[in-house]
Amino acid sequence: MTEHQPLFFRRRNRYVPVYAACLIYASLILYFLFQGGKTSFMLLVMATILGCYWILGSRNGIRKVIGTRTFGSGVGQSFSVGSSIPVHLEIRVPGWFPIPYIVVRDGVSRFGKPIRIHESVVSLDAKRRATVEYRIALHQRGSYQFIETSCQTRDLFGLFMQEARFLEKQEIHVLPQTITIASWPTSPYWRNMHHHDQVKSIHRRESIQMSGIREYVPGDRLSRIHWNATARTGELKSKQYEFEGIPRLIIALDCTAEAYASEEQFELAVSVAASLAEYGRRNKRQVNVVGIHSGLTIWSSDDVRTETRSYRQWLASVHLHSTKRNKSDESAWMSSWMSHSELRRGGIVAWVGGEENSRQLSAATLLSQYSLFGNCFGIGRHTSDDQKTNNQAQLAHLGFDYIFVPELNQLPVRLGGQK
Repeated sequence: MTEHQPLFFRRRNRYVPVYAACLIYASLILYFLFQGGKTSFMLLVMATILGCYWILGSRNGIRKVIGTRTFGSGVGQSFSVGSSIPVHLEIRVPGWFPIPYIVVRDGVSRFGKPIRIHESVVSLDAKRRATVEYRIALHQRGSYQFIETSCQTRDLFGLFMQEARFLEKQEIHVLPQTITIASWPTSPYWRNMHHHDQVKSIHRRESIQMSGIREYVPGDRLSRIHWNATARTGELKSKQYEFEGIPRLIIALDCTAEAYASEEQFELAVSVAASLAEYGRRNKRQVNVVGIHSGLTIWSSDDVRTETRSYRQWLASVHLHSTKRNKSDESAWMSSWMSHSELRRGGIVAWVGGEENSRQLSAATLLSQYSLFGNCFGIGRHTSDDQKTNNQAQLAHLGFDYIFVPELNQLPVRLGGQK
């Protein structure tokens, strides 16, 4: 009864002034025809002038409004959680009809749900333009779309309302929150090696396997220059080779809705996966990021290393997928995994998922069949000690360490990088 009532009455009452005006005008015509005289004639003339004003206003008001919007320092940017970005909206109303004021409503939606609506009242200048400036606070990861901009006004007497809308499709991509990881001995068999990451970073050698193309660095040998890429881009490009001795890091994010108890758990899982990927990129590791759902979303090591626009947009927009669980679907993604050229080479796997023990064990069992091992990250807040111990024991037999992460700031501590 209630939160839908105002909108219902507003739509219903929109035409009440029109009906009332038509009834009054018809009464004045009848009054002039049957009564006659100067008074009835003057009333009819005044009503006719007002009627012409309202009709012209309905046809030449703000119905053809157009607008442009800019935000931040440009379009297509990626922002971090907690950012507050400025939005500049400029509207223009073609025509000549006088408009006393305009009520402008603009805002953004997250995954199709409006969450930030800004309303302001502006007036047109001599060039029939007006500007609206406001800020949007981005407190959650996600892909934000600007909603349809609404412009409303009324006539000089405040009786009739006009409304116009325009849509300028623009998106804001908000990346997940991350935390800096000091060190991470990613293999269970490397736990006793001191300063593993620092030693490998200093003494590693490049292999003959080319992994990508990078910017030219002064001092690169002539044989390293990638001439095709240089000719195509007009800038010097060098070949990037993989390093020996350090296995590939594969970060698998479980995106199935059945693996998480709430949306907050999944948001924490995305932040953990992004933090692990940032650690690998910062340490010049070969990193692949894989989204596990009914199929696979695979990001190559070049995408992660250069943080391509499509990869950042995926981090901002990845969401839970609802899948029907059966034995055939549980192993379907493994064939896609092994058919990918980079993933087929193997590496250290970091499986990031919820607290559900059966899904972790099922994934670890499949991965261990292909001699893959690593870590399983359990995301949640209410896992009991008995359940965590049970997970650790069962996963250890498959070559996986179980790491429970209740909060993002606990991730470096659980990995042994901070105390």
